[in-house]
Amino acid sequence: VDNIREHGTFVRQDATTGRYEEVSDRVVREKVGQMLRDTLHTQYRSSTQAKRRRRNAEIAEMNRQMADFISNNKAISSVMSGLSGKFNDTSSRILSDRQVGGLFDTANLKILAELKRCQINFSSSDESSLSGYSSSSDDSDTD
Repeated sequence: VDNIREHGTFVRQDATTGRYEEVSDRVVREKVGQMLRDTLHTQYRSSTQAKRRRRNAEIAEMNRQMADFISNNKAISSVMSGLSGKFNDTSSRILSDRQVGGLFDTANLKILAELKRCQINFSSSDESSLSGYSSSSDDSDTD
């Protein structure tokens, strides 16, 4: 940074005025450091690409945990089947938007209550979060 300052300066364009303005050494060092980490992303955990890969992997794992939990939980499966049945029944009349919203609200409340009852935490930092969950609302709680 100091070598380049001998021959010129670092600037950025002001978003409101469109004019270029000089930036501080602190800003320059931050930007140059980030550019180096991003360029060498395979060697730095702090690069944008490495952070994005880690976050995508965490999201995929949380989604997998949630899908496993839902498919193995009888209470939630029952709520979802019941809701699906209401829409697959061709003999029933057409539901209004308000009725559909009410059905989804009721189903969501039941599913959230079951998640709270099981005290499941689908966080990527707690990989043991699914251990010991009940697969049915009829199961007795264990201490």
